[in-house]
Amino acid sequence: DSEKFNYEFLLDAFVSKDTAVQQPTAEPMEIILGTFDLSDFNINYIDAKVGMDATLSMGELVMNVDKVDLETMHYEIDELKLSNTKISYKHSKPFVSNDTTETQLPFFAVNDLKINNVRINYSSIPDSIMADIVLGEFNLELPKADLINNEIDVELLTLKNSDIYVQLQREVLAPLDTTDTAARRAEFLWPGFLLKANKI
Repeated sequence: DSEKFNYEFLLDAFVSKDTAVQQPTAEPMEIILGTFDLSDFNINYIDAKVGMDATLSMGELVMNVDKVDLETMHYEIDELKLSNTKISYKHSKPFVSNDTTETQLPFFAVNDLKINNVRINYSSIPDSIMADIVLGEFNLELPKADLINNEIDVELLTLKNSDIYVQLQREVLAPLDTTDTAARRAEFLWPGFLLKANKI
């Protein structure tokens, strides 16, 4: 049955039969990640139910995480180095979600991000988006990306020996009636961002 995960019977076996509502009393989960040093492995993930097919061929990943706070959505990474890696993500069905809960926008900072010889292939059939990205050398020092207040500070950004191809479907739009105030209100506008950059 492609509509179910092959491990769902395990989850069902451990689900409590008690339907009474339990009030949460535990403190927010504290996560400490520290340092990762991973190399030479592959991951394949196929989810026929949602139409996702993802593969990862990892060369080398070195990451040192300083802070992870899921409650405040605050993330700080001291070092992240990714090299000789291929990532492929294909999506064939529209996302369906009944969750109306608003998610808090994150704050994240990366002291030293280095990407070398990484290829990313992305395809979303419902959105008519395709991308093929080859990053030869990409370096980023990002002291602050505060998406709540729309403030981004870039200390250093370099891109060398790279190719970026993105294909978007061009929609044919009907002429906009400028006298229709409801249509003018519905028009999408990007929020204002405060961007500070030192070296690009």
